[in-house]
Amino acid sequence: MEGFVYQAVPGKAPQVKPGSTPSESLGLVPRSIEGLFRRMESKAETDSEQLFTLRLSFLQIYNERIFDLLNPVHLSGATTAAAGLRLRWNSREAAVSVENLFVFECRTPEEALGYYKAGVRNRTVASHQMNQASSRSHSVLMLTVERRSGGERLEHSAKLTLVDLAGSERQAATGASGRTLQESVGINQSLFVLRKVITSLAKKSASKSGSFAFVPYRESKLTVLLRDAIGGSGYTLMLACLSTLEASFEESLSTLHYACTAGSIRNRPAVNLDPMSQLVRRLRQEVQSLKGQLEAAQRYVIHLTGQPIPLEVLQGNAAPPEPPMLPPYACSAPSPAASATAQAPQAAPAPAPPPQAAQAPQPSPRVFRQPSDASEEATPRAATPRAPAAPAPPTPASSKYEEGGVSRELLEERLLDAVASLRQCSSENFALRRSLEQAVEAREAAQQQLRAERRAALAAAADAAGGGGSGGEPAGAGPELAALGTMRASMFYDVLVLRELREFEQRLVLGSVYIREYTKVNGTVPENQILLGCKVSGCRPC
Repeated sequence: MEGFVYQAVPGKAPQVKPGSTPSESLGLVPRSIEGLFRRMESKAETDSEQLFTLRLSFLQIYNERIFDLLNPVHLSGATTAAAGLRLRWNSREAAVSVENLFVFECRTPEEALGYYKAGVRNRTVASHQMNQASSRSHSVLMLTVERRSGGERLEHSAKLTLVDLAGSERQAATGASGRTLQESVGINQSLFVLRKVITSLAKKSASKSGSFAFVPYRESKLTVLLRDAIGGSGYTLMLACLSTLEASFEESLSTLHYACTAGSIRNRPAVNLDPMSQLVRRLRQEVQSLKGQLEAAQRYVIHLTGQPIPLEVLQGNAAPPEPPMLPPYACSAPSPAASATAQAPQAAPAPAPPPQAAQAPQPSPRVFRQPSDASEEATPRAATPRAPAAPAPPTPASSKYEEGGVSRELLEERLLDAVASLRQCSSENFALRRSLEQAVEAREAAQQQLRAERRAALAAAADAAGGGGSGGEPAGAGPELAALGTMRASMFYDVLVLRELREFEQRLVLGSVYIREYTKVNGTVPENQILLGCKVSGCRPC
């Protein structure tokens, strides 16, 4: 990840030498920073309105505590910084952020690389039997790129997280003890939790119902900090370092399995937009849509009325005047004959229609006629155009206008008659419903009375059959009750006979089926089972 050269110092931690590192030996982080700036410069040259801003922060996770590698207070070993920085939930960004973490704005790649080299110098490094310059912490470099266009607010933002994980260590191979052993325990613990998180995310991506799978992010600060980088809305790339030695076969196999599991994670990348910029963009789109709808409505009104919309109405200073009530065909263009007649001076008003037409009980259908020559235009019939360009003044003769050949007064009269008929029908319907309800109630009452009388008659018949008419019965009630009891007994006997006949018919049908099947299989008729089929029905022999 770094590619820098380290120099061993007796009795001290190895010292990094970034200045003496050749360019071809640089690691992924320096190359990524330079490539990112080249990409931003090319985009800015293509579109001069786009402005890019890069912000950088660098931290390390040492013994499950977070330290800022660019903060002098954390480097001085003060007691206030011994506990490390705390993680906080940022509701604006909907992500976890580190509290009081230094963030630097970088304008050139040299400036960004300077901050990175300064953080690498402050990183905790130690030597043991497996590595001369072993990382004793996980370092996390966070690069945030913001893009603006046209001097507006923030439009898009992207976050690149470069993590240098410390390798897993075995005490038998490293020979660590004391502080180095304690650091190895913290490293292995965080890597174990990271493996659990990657495994859970891989299972979640593979299964359809994986949205309810539990991912143990909070078991380690490393996984909490990398929650968006591993399982959020971004791409994740993991590089595995392997050893060609045969003694490291198990470690290499475990590392490959680790990387393959991480490669099976499927995230859904999304564009990060500033909430205010997103709101402004949505409101602008809505305004454009409303303008288009307003223009379409204005064109439709002009098409219907044939007149432009007044300027006062468009500016919202005055309400539009109410249009006069005209026939449906009054908006059409008048004929040349009608225009000539309307422009000719008139010495007297148009003559009234003849009395026969006014007293006709049935209206005649409307007929349109065009004048054939100029002489016909001067006749009194052509003096009254059917489609005038402007409404005539209200007169007794012009108060009626035709709508399909029916006058307005006749339409109003028919409408009133229809309303009166509807009211009468509704009242009759209500009366009929009330009568129906009363009839239903009377029927229910009669049925209840009939059932009560039947119960009383049956009770009287039972008393007469048991006591011979004694017990305060009327004098003439004995013969009637006896006859009623006899009738009831005969009806009960008839019911029993009908039930026996029905059972006999069923047995006969079953017997015939049994005989037919038996004859088909055996070729002979069964003995003593010809008519009733008692073996099939289960009854005793008759």
